[in-house]
Amino acid sequence: MTEKIKNIALVFGSKVVIFLVSFVRGFIVPGVLGPSMYGIIELLRLLQTMLGFSDLGFREAYLRLVIADNDKKNPDVAIKDLQNTVFSFLLISSLLGTIITILIPIFINQDTPEMARLMWFCYTATAITHFFTLSGTIFYQTQYVNKNFSLISKLTAFQSILSFVLIISTVFFWNIYGVFLAETVSVIVIQSIYFYKTKIQLQFSIKYKEFTRIFKFAYPFFLSNLGFYFARLSDRTIITMFLSIKDLGIYGFALNLSTQLRLVSVAFNEVITPYFLEKIASEKNLFRIKENIKEYTHFVVALTLLIIVPLFFLIDFIVLILPKFSDAINVLKILLINTYIITIPLYQILILGSANIKKQKIVSLNLIIGGLINWGLSIALVKSGYGIFGVAIGTTISNFIIVTLHFGFSHKYYLKRKELWYYIKMIVPLILLIILAFLFANKQGSLGFFRIRYFIAIVFSELFILILFRKETITIFKVLTTIILRKKNN
Repeated sequence: MTEKIKNIALVFGSKVVIFLVSFVRGFIVPGVLGPSMYGIIELLRLLQTMLGFSDLGFREAYLRLVIADNDKKNPDVAIKDLQNTVFSFLLISSLLGTIITILIPIFINQDTPEMARLMWFCYTATAITHFFTLSGTIFYQTQYVNKNFSLISKLTAFQSILSFVLIISTVFFWNIYGVFLAETVSVIVIQSIYFYKTKIQLQFSIKYKEFTRIFKFAYPFFLSNLGFYFARLSDRTIITMFLSIKDLGIYGFALNLSTQLRLVSVAFNEVITPYFLEKIASEKNLFRIKENIKEYTHFVVALTLLIIVPLFFLIDFIVLILPKFSDAINVLKILLINTYIITIPLYQILILGSANIKKQKIVSLNLIIGGLINWGLSIALVKSGYGIFGVAIGTTISNFIIVTLHFGFSHKYYLKRKELWYYIKMIVPLILLIILAFLFANKQGSLGFFRIRYFIAIVFSELFILILFRKETITIFKVLTTIILRKKNN
């Protein structure tokens, strides 16, 4: 069993645990809180994501520069300066973000004292979570660069379970307070373990020369983060600005479920990324590794499709489990298509942002273009009365444009020919998903899944995917077999 397969098995196992726990939590928490209170959680999640931009791209720069510094004449000294500078900057940035977040409720007028207290608590918990997450990033990334996927997978699964246990223990008594408290405590515990397990001696030191080097490499990634805001967060921002907090809760519920479905493909990507970064850093001629790139891309596509397709048949069960969130059904069907789209272009983004290609600005530009399209299209659909369903459509269309641009700009760096079959294997499934979304459209929120023709459509769709991705499917089953055998041996 190769090292990559072992690592994929480790991370995959942890992601399965996270998926199961998060899936259950994704129904329990909204069910207890209701759409409006769940909307507050989504609002603070949006803020926490935006606070992540305060790293100015240093996290992404560290991940790539520490690999490059290993090839220098004095790697230990170079890496030490890099780590101290990155850690010191992230510590300052996280402190500033924490203070600002705690002060935000001062400028928000609330209708009742109870709501004012709630906002103070939620913003303070979010601020503390942000501080430990950002300042402790370097410890996680050091383990990641060292390919210590055994530790990472265990802690990732443990954090998910710990958070779930704490939420279940408190949400029925403390309501939304319990959710925020559980998330904060779980982050502090996990970051403390990473700190203890990562044997690096850090000092608060920012050398101007080193800071300048990192910043020059990091600012294109910062621009990408700004593009990410337009492209990935514009949907929830538009809902916050033009619709109600209840709409945000319903949309957030659908988005979280669709996001959980990416965990399995993310497991593969997380393991392959450090190997892939090393390969493209050492290989000047990327045409030599084009088959690896095509193989990785199609593998992720097949893995995502095998999970997404059956869910078009099962989504309507939401009506039975959480009737208050029945409006999320059709939104979720569109977001499943969006999930497939945004899962595809990881390796194309890594190629453009690699140290030898240095085209991260193109990634940033693509994201900004897509984000602007999303803003314009989603707002127009909201104004036309389509609500959160219109936002989901606008988001999916804009992400398709972004992915197309990523593939278009990266093509010439690793492919000499048009490679039509390479692209057809990704486009045909997209058409299939669109057909399924229209076929299973459910305007009344009724249980349409009982119709036998829907079940037949799903079965034939899965068979089609298995045939189209025969090679990838065999690889997937081999990985699953490896995971099962490893569990039995342990």
